[in-house]
Amino acid sequence: MQITPSNSTMDPSSSQSAQRDQPKDFDDINLQQLTHIPPRDYQVEALYHSLNGNIMVCFPTGTGKTLASFMAMRRIANKYPNKLIVFLAPKIVLVDQQCRQFQESNNFINYDNKRPIVSMSWNSQVDQYEKEKFQKKFLDKSEKGESYALFATPDSFLSLLRRKNKKLLLEDCSLLVFDEAHGASKKHPYAKIMKEFYEPLPEDKRPTVLALTASPSGREDLTETENQLEEICRIFNCTPFMPEIFQEGLETAKNKIDIEPIYLEPSQLEIEIKEAINNDLEEMFDEHFPDWY
Repeated sequence: MQITPSNSTMDPSSSQSAQRDQPKDFDDINLQQLTHIPPRDYQVEALYHSLNGNIMVCFPTGTGKTLASFMAMRRIANKYPNKLIVFLAPKIVLVDQQCRQFQESNNFINYDNKRPIVSMSWNSQVDQYEKEKFQKKFLDKSEKGESYALFATPDSFLSLLRRKNKKLLLEDCSLLVFDEAHGASKKHPYAKIMKEFYEPLPEDKRPTVLALTASPSGREDLTETENQLEEICRIFNCTPFMPEIFQEGLETAKNKIDIEPIYLEPSQLEIEIKEAINNDLEEMFDEHFPDWY
């Protein structure tokens, strides 16, 4: 599988959505209006590719996937002011964390979309009535264009799309961000969103897809990793993007390093400490549980 490096353009044949024209206004983007943290070159490159088609950003942990996604969210929100941008994460704690970080970073750059950010995450203790009430209120506001960003778990988002009466239409969204995308499988809620609601849409009605992962696969060798990565990209109808500086780590998987364990004999002091602890534990056990045996 060909991974899109940071110094190349995407292969248009790998994704239908990647066939869009290059953004003519990319050179006019003011990065200071999109982030308060000076982005690295590969993050700007990821932003470019996300504006040019569906991609899966493959950055190691701590190297700035979230920053790249936030820049894309603000840029696309500005470009399509009447549509909704959606950030999905598989766990409630991640939804709340990313929503909070997005709002805080908005404050740093004085980014004011004049519409609220909504976090839709709840645990099993929230009853169905409260969920329904919250969903209806959100849909009313979204219909009036009063919300521009939604942070949610994939199950919560699916419930909005599957509602029988008033429901959210995926064509009303301009961007779908899938965090922790490597966890997707054919039965995962991420895959259901793509299969049930994304794929049936005409291409010109589909939102942009931005998948994020720090662990493309976790397989044992490079071939298995690439096969798994290819399957995930099929699910999200996207092209993988990994800067060359991060691809070096994948290349090391071609040559496994055999590591032989080294066994060290415990010192006499370690043996005595272990025996003393065991004796003390036995005495305490006999004292508190005399009838155990």
